[in-house]
Amino acid sequence: MNILSRIATIARNTFLEALRQRILNVILVFGLVVLAGANLFSEFSFDDQFKFIKDYCLGVMSLIGVIMAIVAVAQLLPAELESRTIITILSKPVRRWEFLIGKYLGVVAMLLLTLLLMTSVSAAVLFAQERSLTHDARQSLAAATDPQAIEAAKASLSKIAASARDPWLFAAVCLVALKVILTAALALAISTIATSMMFTVVVTSLVYIAGHLESTARSVWLDPTQPAGPVAKVFLAIVSVLIPDFSVFNMIDEIVLGNTVTMAYFLRVAGYAGGCLAVVLLVACALFESRDL
Repeated sequence: MNILSRIATIARNTFLEALRQRILNVILVFGLVVLAGANLFSEFSFDDQFKFIKDYCLGVMSLIGVIMAIVAVAQLLPAELESRTIITILSKPVRRWEFLIGKYLGVVAMLLLTLLLMTSVSAAVLFAQERSLTHDARQSLAAATDPQAIEAAKASLSKIAASARDPWLFAAVCLVALKVILTAALALAISTIATSMMFTVVVTSLVYIAGHLESTARSVWLDPTQPAGPVAKVFLAIVSVLIPDFSVFNMIDEIVLGNTVTMAYFLRVAGYAGGCLAVVLLVACALFESRDL
């Protein structure tokens, strides 16, 4: 059995185990129910309704995805160590990094399936809202008599279709997926030095929050006019260098608001997230190699 086969076997088993985790299923069902009720809170103009639904759905997908990523990864190593199955697996011709990457890929597969389900529900909510608003706009068009009212109704139909079928929403979902799997990688790296599941959950959550403040920390660290002491400067430097900048994913908000976003900007954000993911996984493998089991 070659390297890829060993990793694929571990990933498949981890994926199936993750699907059977009751707590993850509860979180997912809760997220799907919350998403399904998105259009119940959008009593605005049709343009604002679509912005609200997009923001609401992407926000719920991001939150549920991050929670599931942290909880799922936090259980990996403690469960294996407690049952001692990790000793049995590593006694075979399986390297530690193969085991770790296989476990991570299994969780990622489960997370991507979860995001796919939540994306499907979100798309259904958008489609239902589009049908409802399109029906109202067509009724207005049928009842219109003067040219201005007719043109306004036609313009509304065009705007409804454009808002509901914005192709950049796919890019926003991809960014949510990148954020979730990057968070899972951070949890994996932390779990290699953790002694309990709770430690991994708490520390990863703190790192995730700090990642959203990373750009602010970097600007203070690099600004000589800021009245921060040497200890604060060192702390800000550590935050700026060691923690991924999650604020880059604010591009999702730009897409929701309908602001102009270029493909070059999207690729730059995706490239940054991919680079951070590779570095974090390398660090996780290095830490796991040096851990006593």
